[in-house]
Amino acid sequence: MAMKKDQQRLTFFEPVVRRVFRTILDAHPEITDRLGDYAASRIRIDVRDAPFCMVLQVAKREIGVYRRGAKVKSDAQISGSFMTLLKLAEGGDDGDSLFFNRDIEISGDTEAVVALRNALDDSDIDIIRESLAAFGVLALPLRIGYRVFQDMQPIVAGMFAP
Repeated sequence: MAMKKDQQRLTFFEPVVRRVFRTILDAHPEITDRLGDYAASRIRIDVRDAPFCMVLQVAKREIGVYRRGAKVKSDAQISGSFMTLLKLAEGGDDGDSLFFNRDIEISGDTEAVVALRNALDDSDIDIIRESLAAFGVLALPLRIGYRVFQDMQPIVAGMFAP
């Protein structure tokens, strides 16, 4: 039985994601300008190693969070692991090589995804730092937790490596 659209939406998680999204857009208004007409595009970001996806529309400053695999209308889609998408958004990885190595997949209006990538590259954004800043007094403990996560990641990955 197919789920209704409202059952596919993760409304408990959306306020946090929306706050982060809008904080980043407030700090970098050039992103909207750089996107031009593509700012109106609905871009789906499918995080492969998470149980959710996001659909953002920069012009409306809207972002929705849905169960992974939800049937949600979008103009373009990009999918990849959380860390790959994060590095890509921060300009740390080459999008072309990630695409050709199949670390990311892009479908739909690929020009909208390329425009988003270029807008993020030009904004010199630090998504983690700026996301954590959205939480005011909680930013410091969250930043410490993220650093611990980063330090532990190679250890955990090594434990499960073939």
